Amino acid sequence: MRKFLLFLAFALLGQNLAAEAFYIDKYDIRVHLSNDGVLDVVETIDVVFTEERHGIIRNMPFRYYNEAIPNGEQARRAYKGNEEITLFYKDFQVDDWQFESYKEGDYEVLRIGDPDETVDGAQRFVIRYKVYNVVSFFDDFSELYWNLIGQDWDVQINAATFRVEWDKPIPAKYEVRHFVSSGYYGRTGGNVEYRLDPSRRFLEGKTTSMLGAHEGLTVGVSFPKDFLQLVPLPPEAIAKRVVIRRHDTEIDIQKNGISKVREVFQIKVLNDAKRWNRHFYPYIDGLPTGFYNLAGGRYRYAMRNLEVAGGTRCRRGSGACVKLDQLDAEGVATIIITYELYGNLLADGDKLLFQHPAPLSFDEPVLRKSLHLTWPAGVTDVDFNAYVDNNDQQRDQIDVKKVGSHAAEAVITAYPFMEPGHTLAFDLAIPGDAVSASPPFAYTQALWWVNNKFLFLPLLIIGLLYAIWDRWGRDEHSTRMVHYYPPADLPPSEAGIIIDDKLHDRDLLALIPYWGAQGLIDITELEKKFLSSRNYVFEVKASLPADRPAYERTMWTGLFGSNPDIGHRTELKDLRDKFHVHFTKAKKQLEQRINERSFYVPRSRGAGLLLMSLGIIACGVGVLGLVVALLTGDDVVSREFGIGVLVSAIAMIVFGIKMPKKAPMGLEAYRQADGFKMFVEEAEMPRLEAFLKEDPHYFDKTLPYAMVFDRVEGWAEKFKDLAVPPPNWYHGDNSRPFSTIYFTSQLSNAMQSAGSTFVSTPAPKSSSGSSFGGGGFSGGGFGGGGGSSW
Repeated sequence: MRKFLLFLAFALLGQNLAAEAFYIDKYDIRVHLSNDGVLDVVETIDVVFTEERHGIIRNMPFRYYNEAIPNGEQARRAYKGNEEITLFYKDFQVDDWQFESYKEGDYEVLRIGDPDETVDGAQRFVIRYKVYNVVSFFDDFSELYWNLIGQDWDVQINAATFRVEWDKPIPAKYEVRHFVSSGYYGRTGGNVEYRLDPSRRFLEGKTTSMLGAHEGLTVGVSFPKDFLQLVPLPPEAIAKRVVIRRHDTEIDIQKNGISKVREVFQIKVLNDAKRWNRHFYPYIDGLPTGFYNLAGGRYRYAMRNLEVAGGTRCRRGSGACVKLDQLDAEGVATIIITYELYGNLLADGDKLLFQHPAPLSFDEPVLRKSLHLTWPAGVTDVDFNAYVDNNDQQRDQIDVKKVGSHAAEAVITAYPFMEPGHTLAFDLAIPGDAVSASPPFAYTQALWWVNNKFLFLPLLIIGLLYAIWDRWGRDEHSTRMVHYYPPADLPPSEAGIIIDDKLHDRDLLALIPYWGAQGLIDITELEKKFLSSRNYVFEVKASLPADRPAYERTMWTGLFGSNPDIGHRTELKDLRDKFHVHFTKAKKQLEQRINERSFYVPRSRGAGLLLMSLGIIACGVGVLGLVVALLTGDDVVSREFGIGVLVSAIAMIVFGIKMPKKAPMGLEAYRQADGFKMFVEEAEMPRLEAFLKEDPHYFDKTLPYAMVFDRVEGWAEKFKDLAVPPPNWYHGDNSRPFSTIYFTSQLSNAMQSAGSTFVSTPAPKSSSGSSFGGGGFSGGGFGGGGGSSW
């Protein structure tokens, strides 16, 4: 038993080692906690690579969800979202190693190493960073609950040491609550020894045994009230790329309904940010469908004369993209964006409500915002209000007032800053008669175009497709003439393609009655058994001539095998799940035969197939776009986009069908096939009687062509009152007098059964943030995470 447990331990250890190409020989963590609750962390990780790798990946969680505290008290933090706690990692450094940092899900990720070089053996990684918003504040104390080593390391750690220190000694009269736990998530205690320094300035310790894969190390320390200061985080800690020091917006509403807007941004650039993008909402809500919005759905406004100063304009994304390439000595860019709006005034009774499409909220912190609005002189009945949403603390910091007789302004100097996502919003309503002049035509044209431009897509596509078809796809004109017999040198399978430029299954199935009429095969319908499908027997009456095209020989071989003897019989049911290989091959050979006979101008049929394929794809895109627009209220795509793409797709399919252009030989074959098709559709009884006197089997010899023309029922109807002898190659129900209508019904059943059998394939086979209270546990704090190699 002891040997078995020892073997199992080594096996599990081997699996852990095999999971990654390295292990950690020593992991040292140094943490300094400042009076304002900021952590300075230095991690020294001694790694031994067992294979060549570029380096390591270190991931650290930054997002946590609020949890109720056992005693009911909720922790206060320097920065807190509505339903989550966010840590902010800043100032990453890795000594003597190349690295990049990025966010992935709820993790801050460091990829350390050179993508062009590999290392192996012993390597040291010294990682430095700051962490904001990690300390929890309560009424009578504050605490640090920190995962020194997270449970996400998939490797063993031979030894770990740590030291957590703070700026000043903890008062002697305060009873410090502290703990250190190691092991898997949720474990208390563990293989670790530590001490609180007698001067009460730091806590340090080490592990006493190896940490296995997914085992961590967590520390918790409490501090007396006011020992640490709950101060607002600096905006640089919250910022992702920039800090907006100032944002001033000026809006001037003209008598003709045009609004001139000027926005000024002072942007402090952080983290080597290269671009700033001013986004605009694409829609104005509440405006009705009308002349300016033919397809319905949400209404777009028109924006004209968008200009940017203070940086190079870049063409990237929606809105106004500006390169941050003109910075002052402090690394601040002053960007000025001007534009004109039309169609953004919403009629509400006798008022016009101003709708601003440019959001006044950003995903970066803002220190100061101002808003200045003017409207036509002499307009007095104006309602104006400005407010800060989602932030009760900053509502009292806003100064709203009217300036003169036709202007108003709102200014907010936020303390400490407006958090990302919060906005300075405003409502402005002016009398409807304040807009009394007509705007220039360019503005009404722009408004109409922005709401309906995709409806012009079909016109553009149809015009382009028509030009392509007229140049490369239009057949030469020919006069239609009736032909009384099928084309002499055009078998029914080939006539079926020539007549409509497409290959149908019936074009190959027509070979069966074609061979029957030529005396090559017999077809016998077997008695139908209860709950079983119809079955037929095919019998060889004569050998297939050697000069027949390849597709005929493939179909013949599929039915009877190679070189069958006269009298060889095959039941249709025996071909199920087998014949599809021959049928598919025969289709390709029939296509090849058409190409070899030069019936079409080279590549015109391929172009037609391509257009139809693209049309089918575009049709799906159009339908999907229309459905998404209806379900999402045009948030993702607009209705006119779906309609425009759908109509364009239909045009592509139609022109794809018309695209194949016949060569001279193809035109002659088409004239003969089309002429006989005319006769099949329009033949009169006296002429049919004459043909039957010349050849009693005229009906069944022409039947394969009626089949590929998809005119079997109509052709049989024309012979129903004529003396047509029964075909000697088909044996069905002989209990009733022969009629062409009943015979073609039987034959259609046979072809339907054969068709489903010929294309059947075998079914696929399957084989079987809270307080640690009086204690704490490993993995329960903030920070930690883990890593891997790459």
